[in-house]
Amino acid sequence: PVDDTRLLNSQNGKNKNLGKTNAKQRTRAKRISRTSKMTSFSTSKRPLIDPSDKDTSWFSTWLTESVWPGMGLFGESYLLFSVGTLKPIWEALYPHCFSEITCPQWLIHSLSYGVVVGVILGMITLGIVSNVIGRRKGSLLTASLMSIGSLSLVGVSFFLASNEKLMLSSMSCSLFLFGIGVGGEYPLSASSASERAMAEMKLKKQKEQEKGNSQACLHDEDALNSQLKAGDSRDSHVMNESFGRGKRVQLMFAMQGMGIFVNTIVLTFLLLLVGRNDETKNDDQNLLDGRYTDESLLVVWRLNYVAGAIILFAVLVGRCLYLSESKVWSDDKESRLKVVDDVIVTETTSQALDTFQDEKRTEEASRDSFSTTIQMLRRHYIGRLFGSSACWLLWDVAFYGNKLFQSSFLLALTGENTTLLEISAASMLNAFVALLGYFGASLLLDLSSTGRKRLQTWGFLVTGCMFCSCGFLYERLNVPWLVLLYLASSFFGQLGPNATTFVIPTEIFPTQTRTMCHGVAAAFGKVGALIAAVWFPFVAAETALQLSGVCSLVGAFFTFLLIPETTSLDLYELDRQWWLTLVGKRSKYEGPANEHISLWEASFGF
Repeated sequence: PVDDTRLLNSQNGKNKNLGKTNAKQRTRAKRISRTSKMTSFSTSKRPLIDPSDKDTSWFSTWLTESVWPGMGLFGESYLLFSVGTLKPIWEALYPHCFSEITCPQWLIHSLSYGVVVGVILGMITLGIVSNVIGRRKGSLLTASLMSIGSLSLVGVSFFLASNEKLMLSSMSCSLFLFGIGVGGEYPLSASSASERAMAEMKLKKQKEQEKGNSQACLHDEDALNSQLKAGDSRDSHVMNESFGRGKRVQLMFAMQGMGIFVNTIVLTFLLLLVGRNDETKNDDQNLLDGRYTDESLLVVWRLNYVAGAIILFAVLVGRCLYLSESKVWSDDKESRLKVVDDVIVTETTSQALDTFQDEKRTEEASRDSFSTTIQMLRRHYIGRLFGSSACWLLWDVAFYGNKLFQSSFLLALTGENTTLLEISAASMLNAFVALLGYFGASLLLDLSSTGRKRLQTWGFLVTGCMFCSCGFLYERLNVPWLVLLYLASSFFGQLGPNATTFVIPTEIFPTQTRTMCHGVAAAFGKVGALIAAVWFPFVAAETALQLSGVCSLVGAFFTFLLIPETTSLDLYELDRQWWLTLVGKRSKYEGPANEHISLWEASFGF
């Protein structure tokens, strides 16, 4: 009788724990239902053109998958890089200020440093926030900040142009606000493009499996399953090449290069439009002084900013009307809660008396605890985060360090007695060559013979050799070789590291942390740009070019050691691995994500 009583008490304890667990499951089910209702409005929106339609032309697909999602990057690059192209105009309008006679040096440099600090802040904060509020709300927030910042820049050019100090300080504040929106656009646009490709790849794979099942209904079921299992890895790679996840992200990113190129075209056109052809210049005058009046230069400045503001305002309106929530993000949030429930049920039925601690751990995970996320990232993805961040930082040090001497290369291209129009035309040529690199990268990213890791490694090596050649042979190179190396470095830089440092962080982290990790890596890139802007002006030109080459070569080493190859990986596998990680069951995951790891992870067991 004593043993029966103990057995009965033990069974009652199990029933009580099971009852508590079922109550918690019902609570989570309600939370999942609320999450679905919250995202139903945004996910019900339809795109302007359906990319899954077989009758859709390549041009319509390009508009839908690249131009429309990349208009934010187009608008931000149009305005952001105009700071450099408009600087000669500001120097002509305010010669005493930019000669540091009436304006302090820090105020002049605040134009560049303010926007960079804003970009870094936006990349980190908006990348973290977008993991919580979703891709749609995050994109609307970035578009709003960029629109407000651009309108503020237009207002400064119209109403504060007569007061140079007030103009510079107001423009610095406007660029800082604009930069926050620009920083958020990087992780959101990249993650959204990657997740759209993930969702469509999944849908296509499901359709192909259904078609295969229907055609093979007369075959033996076991034989069919074995064929499907054996072809999983091959089909994943073939689908990735045909569907082009990396190509989609890169073509969308190419809109940044398009914005820079269009800005140089608009500036050149406006200079031609407002120039006074009937007026000759003195022999000792620059064409800027003899051909353009202050009023005409103000027109160029204002119209350039008005065009950018119109583009960004159109982006904001378009996103409000047509942008839908990322289905991958919303499904991932629901799937994490379901995994928690499955773990609790399993633990309850097998070890009912020992589930209290497991329930507490999974409850914290289901609430998307930020501390839990950071802890799991540090434990399992620190090598990837450091690698992607370090590579982006090193590339921006090399790239922007090289850009600091752009004027020297442009003068070599146009000659000593150059004009403002000729400088603008030379900048347009350089932007066009770089744009070719953007589109060239989109053709190579998804090829099995190239991939992301190999393209980044070889891109670093080639650009590193070019920078070192310019540095060590700086005094010996004649003008044609100097210009050729400069244009070639622009092309191969965009073809390799500039493209892959943007794409890779979208594919090596799970959906829950994608925008945050991409934002952190991008922020480190801007830190590299800031290092180059602060440090390189104090060293000789050949030394700076040599340092740029060394940074590129070190970037190649970090890529080889810390970056995994994800060209043929189904990114849903990263999410499945992450769900089990959050509930302490990572070791139970057996899938292709375990094979797509870096050399560092394979060597040290991360």
